[in-house]
Amino acid sequence: MSKLAKFFATKYAPLNVGIGALLGSLLLSQPALAQTPSLNLQLDLGAEYDSNVSVKELDRVTNVGDWAGVIHVGAKTEWAATDKFKLRAGIYHDHKRYAEFDAFDLDVSRGNVDASYDFSALTLGVSHDVALARLDQQDFLHLAQTRLYASKLMSQNLYLRGQFTQQVKNFSDQPERDADSQLWGGDIYWFMNQAKSFVSLGLDREDEVAQQHNYSYEGVNLRARWSHKFTLLGFESQTQLGWRYSDRDYQGPGLEPRANAFGETEALPNRADRQQHWEAKWIVGLNDYVSLAAKIDYADYRSNLDSASYQETVSAVQLQTRF
Repeated sequence: MSKLAKFFATKYAPLNVGIGALLGSLLLSQPALAQTPSLNLQLDLGAEYDSNVSVKELDRVTNVGDWAGVIHVGAKTEWAATDKFKLRAGIYHDHKRYAEFDAFDLDVSRGNVDASYDFSALTLGVSHDVALARLDQQDFLHLAQTRLYASKLMSQNLYLRGQFTQQVKNFSDQPERDADSQLWGGDIYWFMNQAKSFVSLGLDREDEVAQQHNYSYEGVNLRARWSHKFTLLGFESQTQLGWRYSDRDYQGPGLEPRANAFGETEALPNRADRQQHWEAKWIVGLNDYVSLAAKIDYADYRSNLDSASYQETVSAVQLQTRF
């Protein structure tokens, strides 16, 4: 059994049984298969420049920029058992290799399953995601999360979604950062221009409990996104603008107390982070299967912990294929 499978089975054994029973009962209650499962394949090749190579999960910052080659592969399937009950699944892998900072080379393998049922009042669903991240070809982070959600299309323009997420993080070399977290939140979508454009707003309340209390925090996450599809010079195009904000207050300072000039232990304030992230993306469809995408991300991380306070800009271009 792989490390990812062991992590999935150990951390989520009771929850997996419950989800399996729920999905099984829903599936057995449905009539015969309504549609043939669909299969979509993805392959993206690209390059990006990171102005400040870093690993934010470990508060590691180089303050130096570097180029990286990026590959993304994936496969996803959807099965509509009936007009109300749907199953979805996907597997993905992201591969990043830097020109100079090979210690920051990153591989992330992900998998997810999702089941939803459309009741007359609203749609209820459950999804489960697992991920294994490897840094410099060494195990770095195991992550698993389960999400329960409810959604409703209120009109042709308004769509609402609420969700509860349980997440487990295991760090291979820093077990003091291992954590369980819970998030409660929701999103509002407003569609325009015959659904070619939309604006979305989201809010989450997050509570993370780590093995070492210095890394435990309570936080609020805000997000906004605008997306617009249009035709330019005969090519189907899409532009997106996004913004995210996180406000985190930790239970500890993030550092051990230190002695001052008089040899007395100096108390440190608890760590507090304020993070903002802006994203702009443009996708041009060259044909039904191939697209060219360019994006730029800017992140501003502010913290009273010096190692967690920095700015970063990532510019990227990708050739994307979908089959």
